[in-house]
Amino acid sequence: MTTRRTFLGAASSHAFSNLFSPANAADPNKTGAASMHADIVLHNGLITTLDRANPNATAIAVKDGLFIDVGTDRDVMALAGPDTKIIDLKGKRVLPGLIDN
Repeated sequence: MTTRRTFLGAASSHAFSNLFSPANAADPNKTGAASMHADIVLHNGLITTLDRANPNATAIAVKDGLFIDVGTDRDVMALAGPDTKIIDLKGKRVLPGLIDN
């Protein structure tokens, strides 16, 4: 018998592993460079990706409420523009969250 906890755990694990997958990140080569500047960059952290292929990310770039890159500080900081809000996590951990309405 599947419990609610087991189901939600499996569903969230699958959802977040796909969310943080590099295949789901926007490709800067597909659009103009100016349009790919992140709104927010979180860097210098420990990012829990729940993705076995990319378990050790240190930075996240967000644009229009969507993750556009998850990876190393160097790679993600390349997406920062002049209006990007940059947040130094100072080694703190970032965990994905679910909002259940």
